[in-house]
Amino acid sequence: MNGDIIAVMLARVQAWGEASLSPWYVLGLCALAIIVGQLIVQQRSLYGVRMHPVWRDAVVLVVFGWICSAVVAMTGLVIDVSEGLARLMWIVLLLVACVRIAYARIAYVGALLIASSVAAAIVPAPESLPGGVRMFWHLLASIDVPSLCVLVGVTALIEAAVLLVYGGRWAMPAYVRGERLKPIGAYALIVFCPLPLIVWNSSGVVAIPLLIASVAWVTSGSVRVRLRSTVRMLVLYALALCAVGAAGMMWASQWIPIVQWSFALLCALFCAGAYGAVYASLSKTRGVLLTNNNKGLRVLAVAKKSVAAKLGIVPGDIVHKMHGRRIRTLADVYAARLSHPTTVRIDVMDARGDVRIVQQAVYEHDGALLGIVYCPEEGTGMVQKLRGLASLFVR
Repeated sequence: MNGDIIAVMLARVQAWGEASLSPWYVLGLCALAIIVGQLIVQQRSLYGVRMHPVWRDAVVLVVFGWICSAVVAMTGLVIDVSEGLARLMWIVLLLVACVRIAYARIAYVGALLIASSVAAAIVPAPESLPGGVRMFWHLLASIDVPSLCVLVGVTALIEAAVLLVYGGRWAMPAYVRGERLKPIGAYALIVFCPLPLIVWNSSGVVAIPLLIASVAWVTSGSVRVRLRSTVRMLVLYALALCAVGAAGMMWASQWIPIVQWSFALLCALFCAGAYGAVYASLSKTRGVLLTNNNKGLRVLAVAKKSVAAKLGIVPGDIVHKMHGRRIRTLADVYAARLSHPTTVRIDVMDARGDVRIVQQAVYEHDGALLGIVYCPEEGTGMVQKLRGLASLFVR
């Protein structure tokens, strides 16, 4: 008995190791490297400083993806998903990520494949089509919709774990368009995690290389508080989707085709619509916008190990005065720094309106802004978007 358990566990470990070394997963790692390069280019061009140790964070993210995949492999999860469908999902995810990372989400791809499956099942493949196209058509028509729902639900649970443990680390400061096209400060919440998922189907072990990718913009409030709320909703979404898939596995085979197709389309709508609603709530404005006011310039982000970080300045603080000079624009900051190049004395106002004075000796390599990224001024033209993977090669 113990020998059988050990053999099963060793088989799962072997399958997980093969999935981690597969060319599909290696391509996912290459895509992650491109994302890291894009973030580093944005940090240096927009802020002049490195806001986060992106490469180290990327390595930790890959390891966390391995851990999540290993946990799923050890549970022996049974999902009737073919290797052909697994590779099709991965290819669609990567193609979408090349165009716009914000759309490269498993829930959207799953909804697209479910709707395509219904269309392929209703309309038979014409005999005049080439053999490869007909094979692809039959692959779509043979998709097990309840199993695909469970797969999307499981990956949503893993995505919730990644967001909870790691999501805030890649919350990058950004400038976006608010109401009336006014530029406001924001945080680009980026998660991109290659996932060598291992599940069991009717014929044995199947490796499903996936990409957990999500991009959201937070324009108000605390990123950590908003993340916790989003994680709760994402867990509820994942559990509901798994329950729908499990119910479909039990009863869908007894339904007539029209009921099966209706069930599949409802699954597709729920799969994409509820997922989109979860992230829309994250981007919804709640509380004070990340903008400047008549008291001074609001701090959007602070670089690690910078002078501002050592002075205890945190995002949300307002730089009220510098060396006794009222600060209303970045030009005032540069003027104050030029007048005192070796020291800095700042009147900082916190969220409660209390003012504290901080000061320290500075050096030339500390920079004029001391590691602070301020909220955008009125009329600024630097509004950014995180585009697809191809944006590093095609300008």
